[in-house]
Order: sequence, then C-alpha cells, then structure tokens
Amino acid sequence: MPYVASTLFKIRWLTSSRVISVYTKYHISIFL
Repeated sequence: MPYVASTLFKIRWLTSSRVISVYTKYHISIFL
C-alpha cells in the first residue's frame, strides 16, 4: 500500500507542478 500512496503522491505532484508551470508561463506572457 505505501507504494500506491507514493505513486498517487507523485502523480499529484507532477500534475500540480505542470499546472503551476503553465500558470506562470501565462502570467509572464500577460506582463510581457
């Protein structure tokens, strides 16, 4: 079960980091 939890955590982290990167790119493009 710890393996499944770590996998879900990795997936959640990857998706959140992807959303943050897209948001920052969009934010920067607005100011540029």
